[in-house]
Amino acid sequence: MPTKWGNLRRRFRPGGKNSSGFNFHTQSFQLNEVHFLINILKEKFDLNCTVQSDKNLYLIYIRSESMPKFKDLVKPHFHHSMLYKLA
Repeated sequence: MPTKWGNLRRRFRPGGKNSSGFNFHTQSFQLNEVHFLINILKEKFDLNCTVQSDKNLYLIYIRSESMPKFKDLVKPHFHHSMLYKLA
């Protein structure tokens, strides 16, 4: 039986580089869920993240100072055709 967080992969759209940081497209998440995910990224991976909103839809933004660490964490798991999203 699927759980709320078990559907994370389906609800979590691919992200992309935004200026000098990175956005996770979490628009289908409620604000409290986005804050929950940001806390995990901060506590487990020491990433500096913020919430960005557009018309009550929320994105997770990885700040530029955390990009080197973020790239080291995720690059081994990216398909080669998607590496441009980290450039």
